[in-house]
Amino acid sequence: MDSLSSLTLLVTIDNGIPLANSYKIAKELGITHRSLMQLIRDYLPEIEKHFGVVRFENAKPLEGSKGGRPERYALLTEPQTYYVLRLGENTPKSLEVNAMFIKAFMELKAQNEILAKANSILAAKRVNILPPRLLDEIEVIVTRLHNQADRKDIERLYTLMQTVQASNNEINSQLIALRTS
Repeated sequence: MDSLSSLTLLVTIDNGIPLANSYKIAKELGITHRSLMQLIRDYLPEIEKHFGVVRFENAKPLEGSKGGRPERYALLTEPQTYYVLRLGENTPKSLEVNAMFIKAFMELKAQNEILAKANSILAAKRVNILPPRLLDEIEVIVTRLHNQADRKDIERLYTLMQTVQASNNEINSQLIALRTS
């Protein structure tokens, strides 16, 4: 798993906080989720002392199952994820997974920066100086990104933002020309 689009599936954003799911960490490490959760529980006081409270949630039962006891999983912040990854053995696989999560968190942060800039552009929609079609397309992509990030959407949004910047530069040039004439 080394493409950027698949890396972003390793981490998600919840209320503005990038999080890694313990199921995904265990899968990438090639260990059982149960053993990873035991490792987290064993080191929970240390993790929380240094990096804040670990968020635990209950998994929903699989569709079609007859219920049963929901399994707990952890949603780890970026520093918590790195700490947990370092608790395991220093194998080539664990080092590779650690690098993958570092890249995934970096990619998600970059996407969020683009999204924040796009949201500020949408706020300019009220000023009504940019082409409505352009703003509408940005709004559609931003809405989709809030639901599920997609690499093509991020790339399209970046292109649209460059168009907006060029439009703003043109408008500024025209305003300067009007002031000096």
